[in-house]
Amino acid sequence: IVTLSTADPFIVFHDDSENYGTIVQSGSVTIDNAFRFFITDAVPDQHKVIFNVTATDGEETWESLLAITVFAPELHINQMVIDDYENGNGNGELDPGEEVTMKIYYSNTGHAIAYNVNSFLEGQSGFVEILNPNQMIPSLGYFGSYSRTFDVTVDDDAPEGIVVKFVNELTMN
Repeated sequence: IVTLSTADPFIVFHDDSENYGTIVQSGSVTIDNAFRFFITDAVPDQHKVIFNVTATDGEETWESLLAITVFAPELHINQMVIDDYENGNGNGELDPGEEVTMKIYYSNTGHAIAYNVNSFLEGQSGFVEILNPNQMIPSLGYFGSYSRTFDVTVDDDAPEGIVVKFVNELTMN
């Protein structure tokens, strides 16, 4: 019987042992899909997982280590550009009464593709409305970049010079 174990917090086992039967001297046995584990979404890119491998024939026990590197997406919000040339004064800032587009640029610096990335933009002020706050990015390749455009209106009664905090949250489904 061979058993895998790890103290790694990003690994959850579904099947951690397998019976390999009798293995003749200098022989080997392969069993497809012998072990099953889940890697959590929170795993960092290029994370090293060390597995403890324990094999026993009921009388003797052999131990070894198995190391793997896990690749994961690493998403970043890089830049935001305000375009207020059509329905504003063209100064690249939000002003009362303007209808603007906010283009946000994203990148994936991880070593795995990010699939079904949802970008949610929230303006934390009653004076700002985001008309399309949820934007989907179907996939974002490793070392890839993407942008999304949000339509934003600023209330006519917004105080001049008000500071509005925007929160842009990225999640993967």
